[in-house]
Amino acid sequence: MLFERFAIDVLLGAQTVQVAKGILQSSWDETWHILKKIAKTIQERLPNVVIYCMHGITNAVAEGMNSKIMSIKRRVGGYRDRENFKTAIYFYYGGLDLYPR
Repeated sequence: MLFERFAIDVLLGAQTVQVAKGILQSSWDETWHILKKIAKTIQERLPNVVIYCMHGITNAVAEGMNSKIMSIKRRVGGYRDRENFKTAIYFYYGGLDLYPR
């Protein structure tokens, strides 16, 4: 969502392409290309952008947790059953120490 936030900031700050050009410190053609890309991205992701603007939250925490879980899964290469996998997630994600002091 960082790109969307940047896009919104540029579009809110720039009433014209000339103003956007000054903000981005680029040539007119580069600025126009960037603004077209921003508009296309916002159009494709409009529901997500609207939700972010209304609530100011993203699913970044869930994505981070999922990334950590997938790295656990890749590290071991598979588990015999779901219980072992759940235990590994609790162990690694919970920050437990294998050898507590």
